[in-house]
Amino acid sequence: MTNKDKNTLEHISMRCDRVSEDIARFGNSYEVFANDPAFCDSVSMNILQIGELTQSLSNEFKESTNQTIPWKQIYDMRCRFAHGYGVMAKSEIWDTALNDVPVLKAFCEQKLGEYTREQT
Repeated sequence: MTNKDKNTLEHISMRCDRVSEDIARFGNSYEVFANDPAFCDSVSMNILQIGELTQSLSNEFKESTNQTIPWKQIYDMRCRFAHGYGVMAKSEIWDTALNDVPVLKAFCEQKLGEYTREQT
């Protein structure tokens, strides 16, 4: 992993935290999410940013980890947000926030920990 990959993973991890903070703040309820534009917009924007950040990761890093994290699918979701938000299913966004974001967060923390250990 390069230093740039490390920095990008830190930013992705921060965006994952923001999704978790939104859920903690607004509640773990799909009904609230689906009917609260501020909640939906905040989660959606953070997921979009995560997708954008994946483009800053080195190809070598993505290739070596794509069996664990579907980088292309993450970026593709970003493209669907950016170029056709109105067609994004709120249920898909909610599912991503609840199920995929925590997995990505754990992955980032694991890789950042490995990087730190390698530097010492």
